[in-house]
Amino acid sequence: LPNGGGGVTFPCGRWLSKTNDDGAISRELGPMGAGGNSKLTRYKVVVTTSDVRGAGTDAQVFLELKGSGGTTGALHLDQSQASFERGQTDVFEVQTRDVGELQTL
Repeated sequence: LPNGGGGVTFPCGRWLSKTNDDGAISRELGPMGAGGNSKLTRYKVVVTTSDVRGAGTDAQVFLELKGSGGTTGALHLDQSQASFERGQTDVFEVQTRDVGELQTL
């Protein structure tokens, strides 16, 4: 800690549980700012898998958000439920650092 000062708080505000909330047991956390705000943003990601033969996957799926303020790095889309099945729409909520105005996914 700088100058032997107090601690740094990393608020979560979400469950770390496989059975509660979204089932995630890891979170990316940012330090709480001077005004009491952490610099984390929740993004809603909607993925629709095609309805053609062979569509769908059981593989691990990641995405990266790029914006005017930077990039998130690889974000895992949790598949604790049957996700990415043929003809299905899945909704994910990821909490990560604010990247500003979104430019690419």
